Amino acid sequence: MQQNFNVQNYQLFQEISAGGVVILEKNGEQFIITIERKKMKDQCLPKGHQDPNESLQKTAIREVKEETGCEAQILTYLGPFTYSVKSDSNKTITIITVHWFLMKVIGGAEREANAEVKKINLTPIDGDFSFLTYDNDRMFIEKAKKVLKKLPNS
Repeated sequence: MQQNFNVQNYQLFQEISAGGVVILEKNGEQFIITIERKKMKDQCLPKGHQDPNESLQKTAIREVKEETGCEAQILTYLGPFTYSVKSDSNKTITIITVHWFLMKVIGGAEREANAEVKKINLTPIDGDFSFLTYDNDRMFIEKAKKVLKKLPNS
């Protein structure tokens, strides 16, 4: 991502997050888990901020557990996505990089709604993901589906 930022009038910050395209197998079918967040009023893949001294893998696993209730195992790294959020009122620009992993559910259970997550959705892997708020989430789902077909035992 090549962007020019006005650093004369804005402070630049960076955030690192990680998340997953999480596959749940149920009755012989594969589903992708998405969440609907209250505060953000969006529908997206589970992800969140990296804690200090935490690997990206641990961040993705922790965030999936926190947001969905499911314990997930990482199958492979799908890549990063970087975007920026500008706040004119605070005079800040935050450059956010999300690292995405293909993951599969190995335990836990879908949890009930809480203050952060309004609803957890299961969509068949070949279903329609047009309800998702962000194009990049759909892009990583498509990438995950292609990678999944190449993995053994998928």
